[in-house]
Order: sequence, then C-alpha cells, then structure tokens
Amino acid sequence: MVGGLTFVPSVRIDMISTAQLEEIKKYVREKMPKHSQHDWGHLERLEENARAILSRLDIRKRRRVRRNTLLASCYLHDLTYTVKLPGWYAYLFEGFVAKRLAIKLLREKGVGGYDIRVIARAISRHPHSFPFRRLHKTGDLYTQLLQDADTLDFFAWTRMESFGHKRITSRLIKKLMGEPHIFNVFFNLSESFEIFLGDRISFHFAEAGNKEKTPTLLLPGYADTVTHFAPLFNKLNSNQHLIVLDMPYLHYQGIWDLEDVSSFVHSFMEKHKLAKVHLAGFSFDGLVAVDFATRYPHKISSLTLLNSLPVLVTSTWQRMMVKMARPLVTSHIFTWVASRLVTNPLVRQIFRSPKTPKFTKARMKKFHHSVYGSLLAGVDENLTVVFNRLNTKKRIFLFEDDRIINTKKYHRVVSALDTPVTNLPKGGHGDGEEYWNSVAKNLF
Repeated sequence: MVGGLTFVPSVRIDMISTAQLEEIKKYVREKMPKHSQHDWGHLERLEENARAILSRLDIRKRRRVRRNTLLASCYLHDLTYTVKLPGWYAYLFEGFVAKRLAIKLLREKGVGGYDIRVIARAISRHPHSFPFRRLHKTGDLYTQLLQDADTLDFFAWTRMESFGHKRITSRLIKKLMGEPHIFNVFFNLSESFEIFLGDRISFHFAEAGNKEKTPTLLLPGYADTVTHFAPLFNKLNSNQHLIVLDMPYLHYQGIWDLEDVSSFVHSFMEKHKLAKVHLAGFSFDGLVAVDFATRYPHKISSLTLLNSLPVLVTSTWQRMMVKMARPLVTSHIFTWVASRLVTNPLVRQIFRSPKTPKFTKARMKKFHHSVYGSLLAGVDENLTVVFNRLNTKKRIFLFEDDRIINTKKYHRVVSALDTPVTNLPKGGHGDGEEYWNSVAKNLF
C-alpha cells in the first residue's frame, strides 16, 4: 500500500505456445482414425478454413482471437472419433464427449484455464450446423469460427465424394448446389458463407482499361448482363479501369436476397484480390450497391447510383402491398408468366422497353424465378436512411427521359437524400449513343 492506495497485480493469462500446439497436433495425429471422414486430412483442411475465415474478418474482430487457441480447437473438436462408440451415440453426443477428452488433454499439456474454457465451449457447440441449423450467431468468435470451418469442409467437394453417391446427405447437397445461396442459413459468419460461395459459383464478368488504377465495379441490373454495357468499354481512356460483373440472377436458380447478392459481390472481390473499388449500381442493382456499401464500407472508394435510387417503391403503403403480396408474386407460376410477358416482342414494343440481347432474354426465361423473384423480393426495400448515413463519396445520376426512374416521378425520394442528384437530359434507361456518352463522361 502506497499513499492509501493498494496495487493489485494484473492477472496474467497464459496463451497456448507454438510448442504446446505442436504437442496437441502430434497427439491427435496418432489417435485419429486413418480412414474416415474424421481423419487427419479433415483436421488439416479445418485449419486452412479457420485461417481463411479469420483473415477476412474485420481487424477489430481478428484482434480478439488467439490464433493458437483457435487452431487447437480445430484439432481437438473430433476427439469423439478417437474412442469406439456406437454410431448414433457418437453423432448425438460428439460435442460433449470431445469436450471432456479435450479438457483432460489440455490440462496434461499445461494449458491455461482461459484457453481451456474457450476451447471446451467451442468444441461442445460445434456439431449439427447441417441440417439442424444449430448455430451460434450471438456466441463467441471461437465457437463461430470452429463451427463454420467445420461446415465449410462438410460441404467441400472432396468430403462429399468420400460420403459416396448413395448417401442421402451427399445426394441432397449436390441437388441443392444449383441454388448455392440457400446454404447461407448454415453459417454463423457472412465471411464463411462467402468462402463457400466463391468455391462453388462461376463469376461472369468483363474487364478493360488500366489495371493499375482502382477499378470501377459496375453492377448491371437484375435483367442485364455485361453485354448491355459493351458500348461503355469502347469509351474508356488510358486512366480508367472498368469491371462489369453479371449478377447471379441470370445464372442460378432461386431467389437472391440483397444480403446474398452483397455476399456474392464481396466473394468476387476477394477471389480476384480487389482491395477497393468505385462501386456503381445500375437500376435495381443500385439497391445492391447501397447494401454492399453498408456492409463493407472499407471496400469502396466511392458509390454511384446510375438510373437508380436507394428506394424504388416510393410510398409506404405500396411497399406494404408488395410485402404482403410477396408469397404470391415470388411463386414459380407468377414469375414464369411474368418472364413470358416481359420478354414478348409485342409487349416490349408497346411499353417501349430497352433493347435486350436475345440470349439475355433467353436467360430471363430460363431463370425466371431467380430474376423476377429476386426483383420482387427486394424492390420494396427502403435504404434511404442507410444511404444517408454512408460516410463515403456518393453520386446519383438520373435521366429526364427515363421512363422507369426519373426525378419527376421520384421527387419526394430525391428531396429526402443528402446527396445531390445529377439529372442528365437524354438517355432513357440505358438506351442509345447519348446515354453511353453521358455515362462515360460522368461515371469515372
């Protein structure tokens, strides 16, 4: 005690050393089954998955995770399979059994109490993400990282092949791979789902310009492809870099929510090592761009809405009606009828629809539930508030003669924004030479 004050020594929490981790790995390698879905190869892949997810996390989250503690949980989570137990018992109580075995081993290796508690909790909670969705979205990071790393390997092609073609689980997963975005519900962290998505989806995109410059990543709208923006590539100068990325609506089945599409875009950026982009969203994909900017503000240098606003259904009661009608309007039969009407030449002529390539219209018919279901499931979103909160350079370009989105029709929306709208005279909704000249002049 000095001057009436008592000094209390800080509590020292020992971390798992590299030597201790190697001892744990050596023990597990000797004990794990040699020919099983839960073998040493599975554990090595789990470490790789855990590292990959960890590297994608926000820096603040990464700092909360002790790497060796996380890796130790990866190598110890399947200790249940080192002892002979009935199959049903091992499946139902694998977390409990592995936890008990891990605690005993960690104590023998001299691991500190904090790390033992963290690892034991993660191990006990890791099973049954698929198909039971026993997730821990509000749990600690170690639990989320371990479970997601394990789920990633469960869905891995090599692991599914080891199950054999006759296994119901393997057949079910393969059947569902036509709609990979639905697997989002089996992950705790969006970063984990994006790794899954990046390995199982093909990205269709076009790129041109100076690759040393920060690219402008343009999202082409719910029914358009990179071909619609071909005129823009011919107008780039030496200091401009443009990437147009097809959205998944025209390539994959099912309804894609805004969050799913944002994960799709982020997965594309991670796979192609794009640190930052100038993000631009055309028409409906302006909503996607706003959602992406909200979730990944560190990945964008600027945000541009082209023929778009952060809300496309203007009044509250209209959004309520769309939301109430969603089960009907997103059904297969409704989207099938819509696709036939919207791609009909006579209907398009009557309503003076923008020119669309034949193969794009063919995809609109083939993936009708994805194209129109995704539009109708997201068109009622109002992202005005989050758009105004974004702390980045923002721009909006509308065209006076646009029959779909223009200032006259959306004057109340425009007045509620914190960003001035540049209203260009002619160009419609992506039509003609004037349009592309205006975009090339103002976008970059």
